[in-house]
Amino acid sequence: MKKEILLCGALMLSLAGQAESFMRVELADGTFVDYKGDNIKNVTFETTDKSGTIQGKKYVDLGLSVKWAAYDVGSDNANENGSRFAWGLTTPTTETQVPWSEYKYFDEENNDAPLTKYCENERFGKVDSLNVLEAIDDAASVLWGDEWRMPTKAEVAELIRVCHATVVRNNGVLANRFTSDEAGYENVALTFPYSSGLSNYWTSSLYETNSILAYYYQMVDFTSGSSTIESEIGPKGMGRGGTAFVRAVSTSENVKKDSTVVIHLNNGKAVEYLSDQVKNLFFFDSEASSADKETGSLDDYGYVDLGLSVLWATHNVGAATPAGRGGLYAWGETEEEKKDTSVAFATAYSPYLYKFSMDSTMFSLSKYCNVDTAGVVDNLTTLEAEDDAASVNWAPKWRMPTREEMSELVENCTALYTDNYMDSGVSGVLMTSKVQGYTDRSIFLPGNCFIQYEYVATDADGKRCYNPYYWTSSLYEADCKFAWMVTFHDIEGEWNVATLIRNCGASIRPVADK
Repeated sequence: MKKEILLCGALMLSLAGQAESFMRVELADGTFVDYKGDNIKNVTFETTDKSGTIQGKKYVDLGLSVKWAAYDVGSDNANENGSRFAWGLTTPTTETQVPWSEYKYFDEENNDAPLTKYCENERFGKVDSLNVLEAIDDAASVLWGDEWRMPTKAEVAELIRVCHATVVRNNGVLANRFTSDEAGYENVALTFPYSSGLSNYWTSSLYETNSILAYYYQMVDFTSGSSTIESEIGPKGMGRGGTAFVRAVSTSENVKKDSTVVIHLNNGKAVEYLSDQVKNLFFFDSEASSADKETGSLDDYGYVDLGLSVLWATHNVGAATPAGRGGLYAWGETEEEKKDTSVAFATAYSPYLYKFSMDSTMFSLSKYCNVDTAGVVDNLTTLEAEDDAASVNWAPKWRMPTREEMSELVENCTALYTDNYMDSGVSGVLMTSKVQGYTDRSIFLPGNCFIQYEYVATDADGKRCYNPYYWTSSLYEADCKFAWMVTFHDIEGEWNVATLIRNCGASIRPVADK
């Protein structure tokens, strides 16, 4: 069955000189994507092969050799881990290790070669050359039905190879999200939670060189390390008596299909979302949209009154539009730094070029210092106008927000992260006021990460990090090498008020007094 929404010109097309219309897809994970109205032909609701149920259990088809279950065996919620199992055992356990004395295929009386099943080398036990679990020993097959089974080592490797992985927070639980890169499956995703720091998952494959072990894979914040996602997640070997979670796979065609939302664009392309990925779908006018609507201007720079103690600018220093990322400025500097080409080492955004460093370190500061062992004591804890990038680059009425003003913004606005703000391709956070009488007003804070020693952080794939980092004008008084800033991590889905060493470059969103 196919239902269609026709986007008539009166609704979706902008009239000359009037507001531009958008359609917003708000996703279940708390992010959203906006599409320009005049780029959309229609929206249809259809059935899809990409998700549905097999024997009553939900699957997701990523375009791989197998369909993957949407949640663990022992759970019906993608945000919660299921039951633990030892490898080859089908009874759940709460233990992290099953003693060998209780392991079904271990003969305690023959410690030299104790294994009685799944053994490829006589030094470990009775050789049967079984290297993949049979259905009677597969927890997925036994508990979910014969059309389900545990994935092999090769199928896990395929998942990692064909999909791109990100770390997300779903309903407060950290998870690894695998989004397919296979043509025609680009918006199909699968999540694995790790509420306790990491979650181990079994494969059905025996470890080749040591039959005491079997292959497993793990879900963890792989972005914090320098190694590859393959080595961080797996597959890797673990003792068969250890316990792990089970995520089932299937090759069955006996499926009950789900519905999907398909956005058909005027250029002939289509964007598809599984229905359970979409929380809301609605249309709005950019003129009525608080993110673009100024409530006033000062010295030709627009502001939005969010009902807070100060007025917030509509865009960053160094940008011309709300979606512009703008410049990156060291704390207390009013221009972006450029590398000193006369030396071979990194100089920009390092103590070597920092305006207030007296000896190319951050241990001898010429201004904004409150400890005599750290430089020239002046006890200044807030940037003066001459060192405020907003005041210098815009106008004296504008300045950088204090720590208290930035905290007020974070505490009194809802934060909604997007990868593609207003079809601009720019990621960032839409901040919408929670103050009564101002709840129709927002500002957009683009992500630009921060820069230090000419280096901008990258993710696990080597792509530039674009999480928002915004300076305040407030010194960190406990250690004057640092200043206060805020950062939003899409992984955690929330703002953090924190400190950053002053020679780093970060974004600046100006404020003005009411």
